[in-house]
Amino acid sequence: MEWTKQKLEGVCVELQKKAMVDEAFRKELLADSAKAIEMLTGEKLPEGFRLKVIENDPAYTATMVLPNLLGRELTDEESDAISGGISFSGLFSKAKSFLGSHEDEMFGAVKSAVSSWLSDKDSHLNKPVK
Repeated sequence: MEWTKQKLEGVCVELQKKAMVDEAFRKELLADSAKAIEMLTGEKLPEGFRLKVIENDPAYTATMVLPNLLGRELTDEESDAISGGISFSGLFSKAKSFLGSHEDEMFGAVKSAVSSWLSDKDSHLNKPVK
């Protein structure tokens, strides 16, 4: 079967689900993603295709992947396309579709972390400056 974008996205969902509950698989996925994908799907990735998997670091509120360096200024159209910044509602709606049955568990943890961070941020912002 041919590797399409849609197939790869589906495999990524399955990788995430399995890595949430299977510690040995998670370690293999972090160490050698191609081997873990072959273990899960029974298929090798296309020649030259590489997937970098990183583990979430609870010390950070979010993880951001930088785009490729252009080496030039953005055009007006490119700038307009990204000027809206990050949309957490859009991010969460996409994530919800990927998480399936683990949605409530994950969003409960995210909601708690974000609420805690906002509380801490507000308490620090409201302290008088000496």
